[in-house]
Amino acid sequence: LNFSRVEYHLVVENGVYVKIKDPANGQVLPEDNWTWAPQGIINIHYPEMWGYVQFTATEAGKAKEYCNEDQEADLKWALRKIYYKQRNFMADKGRFSVNLGELGIDRDKDLKIKGWNYPPMIQSTESLFEVVFQNKIGTKWHIRQDGLIWKTEPAKK
Repeated sequence: LNFSRVEYHLVVENGVYVKIKDPANGQVLPEDNWTWAPQGIINIHYPEMWGYVQFTATEAGKAKEYCNEDQEADLKWALRKIYYKQRNFMADKGRFSVNLGELGIDRDKDLKIKGWNYPPMIQSTESLFEVVFQNKIGTKWHIRQDGLIWKTEPAKK
């Protein structure tokens, strides 16, 4: 869960808010940015690191509430790990990889996900890549070079 607040340095002049200027240079003072982002880094622009808030009518501690957890969060995180490795590999080598070993990914350490075929399918060009995990019924989860993650279902017969 992340909150962000931008706070400007203001005064009221003739009933109107006016930004305060720095007396030393005449420029408007920079705003203060307040963020609450318990995600291990000071950057709220990482949606994959965001948490969840679930609202309930039950008072806290009065009853056990069902938590609507993302059942595929581990799979999405595995895709995200590959994405970060690909991004770093591209910065270092000038190309994307089609080989998990070349990316330094260890199946047992980095990609422990049950019910999904291993290794994932990886396709790449000079400027694009796509990684796909597929399960036994044909459902696929994808990630590409811009970090977009999406799900595709097999065609209905």
